Amino acid sequence: MAEDDGSHDFLRSMFPRGFWWLAPVFIVFIVGSIFMIFGTDGDAEAVWIGVLCLVFFGGGFAAVLWAHFRLPSVVLSLKEDGVHHHGHNLFVPWHSIQGVHVTKIQATRILVLEVTESEMAKLSGSAIAKGLRAANRLLGADGIQIDTSSLAINPNEVARIIATRAGATG
Repeated sequence: MAEDDGSHDFLRSMFPRGFWWLAPVFIVFIVGSIFMIFGTDGDAEAVWIGVLCLVFFGGGFAAVLWAHFRLPSVVLSLKEDGVHHHGHNLFVPWHSIQGVHVTKIQATRILVLEVTESEMAKLSGSAIAKGLRAANRLLGADGIQIDTSSLAINPNEVARIIATRAGATG
């Protein structure tokens, strides 16, 4: 029997951010577009609208498929050295985490890692992102924010595991 090294990989849900329902909708409109192109006895206006719909809904379907198959299946990993966020190529060592909590901004639950100032200084970010730090502080999201909408696990459970591993409170 393999020994548990304490590592956790948190997978993304099947279709991130609840877009799973778009795939069948796009398919219905793609089929309708094909009927408009080939089933209208050469009506130029109907063919033109069918082509535009096919491009639009075909592109949307391609985007949903790309998000499903191209995005990394492992979003967040907790390893012996720290927290790895694969979507943003981010690493935070355990000793830098001072607290962790889940907050809600609009309808999205955000996992907030409260880290040391030296760790925050290491992060690259745009001038806008750095300028928004005060606003984030007012929203209760001061630190490294991880969108949990694509995780296939309750974010409170992730926060509990991180707090336990880091010895953090929050």
